[in-house]
Amino acid sequence: MVEQVEEFVPNNLTLDEGKDLVILTGPNMAGKSVYLRQNALIALMAQIGSFVPATAATLPIIDRIFARVGASDMLISGISTFMMEMLEVATILKRATRRSLIILDEMGRGTNTFDGVSIAWAVARELATHVGAKTLFATHYQELTRLAAEVPSIVNQHVAVKEMGKNVVFLHRVEPGVAAGSYGVHVARLASRRPPSRSARSCHRDGRSHLERAIGGGATVEAGKIRSTSGEDTALWKRGSSGGESATKRRYQQHYPAGGAAVAGSSCRTAVGERDAYAESASQ
Repeated sequence: MVEQVEEFVPNNLTLDEGKDLVILTGPNMAGKSVYLRQNALIALMAQIGSFVPATAATLPIIDRIFARVGASDMLISGISTFMMEMLEVATILKRATRRSLIILDEMGRGTNTFDGVSIAWAVARELATHVGAKTLFATHYQELTRLAAEVPSIVNQHVAVKEMGKNVVFLHRVEPGVAAGSYGVHVARLASRRPPSRSARSCHRDGRSHLERAIGGGATVEAGKIRSTSGEDTALWKRGSSGGESATKRRYQQHYPAGGAAVAGSSCRTAVGERDAYAESASQ
C-alpha cells in the first residue's frame, strides 16, 4: 500500500542484450524499493497476459521471479535474520537461470560492513558472470558500483535527489550513474520532523491509559513521569532514596515490571504482554 502519494513518478527500465544486472544506488525514501517491485509486478502481469501500467513494454518469457527483500527470521528454528537472508540468496543462486528475473533489496546489511560488502560483491558478480539472469540490485554499498568497470553486463543507475542547503528533495527519478551518497543523516533529520502516524498516536494513547489505570486515580502520566494531584513529579523508573518506595511506584511495578509500553513490530506491546494491532488501534 502506498500512502500519501501526491504524484507517482514513472521510470523506464531498459536491459538490452548483454546488460543483465543493474546496481541501483540512492538514499532511503527515494524510491529504490518501489522501482524494484514495480518492475517485478509488471513482469508478472505480462506473463499472465494482463494489461500492464506502462506506456510500452517488451518483455521476454520469464521462468521464475526471485525476490530477496525485507527482513524475517525463524528464531524458533534457530535461524537468525541474517541466516535467513543468506539462505534465500543461496536458493536464488542455485535455482535462477538466464530466463529468470531477480530483485535484491539491500542485501548484506545483517553483518559488519566489510563482510556485507564482500558478500554483496561476490553475489552480484556471480549473478552477472555465471547466472546471467536479469537482476535489479538495490544497495547502499557504493563500492559495488565499481563492478560496472570490471563486468560489461553490469550497469549503474541511481535515484536522483536535489540538495537544497541542509535539506534534500527526493525526485524519485531513476537515472544512469552513481548516487552521490545515501543521505542517511538527511533522512534521520526528516524523521525527527515527521508527525507521528495515526497508529503511533493511538499506541501512545493506549499506553498512557494503561499506565494511568495502573497507578490509580489522582495521578496522570506526563513525559515519562507520574504527576500526582499535588503536583509532585515522580519518575516511573526511579524514586528518591529517602522515604522508600511509594505506593504509586509499587502499583506501577505490579502491573508493568519492565516499565511502560513499547512498540514492537506491527503492534503496541505493554510490559504485561497486552497487544493492540496497529490496524485495530488506527480504526478506533
